[in-house]
Amino acid sequence: MIVLKIGGSVITEKSSFEKANIGEMRRIAKELSKKRDRLILVHGVGSFGHPHARSIL
Repeated sequence: MIVLKIGGSVITEKSSFEKANIGEMRRIAKELSKKRDRLILVHGVGSFGHPHARSIL
């Protein structure tokens, strides 16, 4: 079994508010689809969560 954490800065455009990096997400999905191991995927929030978290701290 593999546990993989993909950082939010990898799958989002951190310079833009709530903008996903679709090209990078597709690239990662393509790579992961080649694996036959069981996988637990954990991801960060990047530009979707960090601005909200900063606003309440």
